[in-house]
This record gives sequence, structure tokens and C-alpha cells, in this order.
Amino acid sequence: TTTISDNIPELYAVGFVSLIYFFYFKLLYSTVNIKWNSFFIAFFSTCLFLLKPNFVILVLPFIFHLYYYKFSSPFFKTIFIYNALGVLLISIPIILYFFYNHALYAFYFSVYTFNFSYIASQKLSVLQSMIDAIFLYPNTVFKFIFTLLICAIFILEKIRKQLLLLGFTFFISVVLLVGMPGRGIDSVHYLMPFAPLIVCIVIVISSQFNKYQIFLLLMISCFFCKPIFLSVLEKKTERQAENKIV
Repeated sequence: TTTISDNIPELYAVGFVSLIYFFYFKLLYSTVNIKWNSFFIAFFSTCLFLLKPNFVILVLPFIFHLYYYKFSSPFFKTIFIYNALGVLLISIPIILYFFYNHALYAFYFSVYTFNFSYIASQKLSVLQSMIDAIFLYPNTVFKFIFTLLICAIFILEKIRKQLLLLGFTFFISVVLLVGMPGRGIDSVHYLMPFAPLIVCIVIVISSQFNKYQIFLLLMISCFFCKPIFLSVLEKKTERQAENKIV
């Protein structure tokens, strides 16, 4: 997508995914505020699921990795309990609200049935849809990130485990969000929530090249700010045209 328009779930998803990644890294590498970090990673993951269940694929590998990494930790029980609290605190009030208003079926339909109904109307194969959206669509950054990630996995042995996690998340998310709908370039807007994942990939790789890290982060920041600039420019042009008419 080139401007900010009606892709509201995707825009909210960018925020939720960013917050989940933030608390994931805090929980993974720090023992400070374990309870709050555990609570919020589950809270925002549930928000992401209720917003659009298929977007959860962008964070599930990170959550599974966290459980695997912390399983033998003395804090694992605390993490699990506060994860459960985070899920329940957001989901139970919403379910009770719809139950009270006799709208549980409508809730289920909007969260699950409607969000996955697009898979039933596939026009293209999974592979062709992915090729169309990633390689044939004029999206330079995704081509660059894909190539950079593949090369880095083979070359940067020191951070290969982190890159494999990021690469797996990137690949499986593309398959589910772009490939399975079978809509090709019509599914490009589903790539918007990939922004935090792309930033993570750039940060991890650029950490091995400190000299160029700021440049790479600045470049990726400018790219993701492009829709804002274009949207502002478009509105300014519309206002100027209206003033001329008046």
C-alpha cells in the first residue's frame, strides 16, 4: 500500500506486534519486571488475535521460543501465570459483553469466520500468490529484506539462531497471510504488519556492522514513513484544489 486509507486492522496490528516484540525481548534478556512483561505480552497478543486472528502468526514463533528458552528457568511459573492473566483480563470482559447482549455468535463470526472466509475464494495457488505479492509487485524493501535475510543466515554464523527464528517467522507469515488467500497483489496490504519484523531483522543483522547500523535503520524508517508523507501530500493537494474552486 502507498498511502494510509482503510487498512485499519493492519495499522493497529503494527502497533500490537511492535509492543509484543518489545516485551518479548525484555522478557528474554532481563529479569526486571518479569510479571508486567509477561502480562503485557499476553495482553497485546490477545488484542492482536481479537483484531484479526491470522496476524497472530507474526508473534507465535517468538512466544513459543520464549517458552522453550524459559522452560527450565525458575521464573517460568510466574511467566505462565501472568500470561494467563493477560489473556483472561482482555478476553473475559469482551465475551461477557457479547453474552449479555445475546451476540456471542456475531462475535464468533466477526473474529473467526469472517476473517478466515477469504481463504475459501482462492484465485491463485499458494506459491503463485506469494511470488506475485513479494517479487512481481514493485516492493523493493521486501525483495531487499528477503535477499538480505537469506544471505545473512549463511554468512553470519554468530547470530544464525536469531536469524533462523526471524526467517521462519517471516516465511510462515508470508505463507499464511499472502499465500493461502491466493489473491496475489490484492493481499499486499497484509504485509503492513510485517513492519516490526522487518525492523527486528535489520537491527539483528546491522548489530554485526555497527558502522552502518544507523544508516540502515534510517533507511528503513524513511520507507515506513513514506505512506504518512504521501497521505499528507495528498490531503494538501486536495485542499489546494478546493481553495482554487472556491
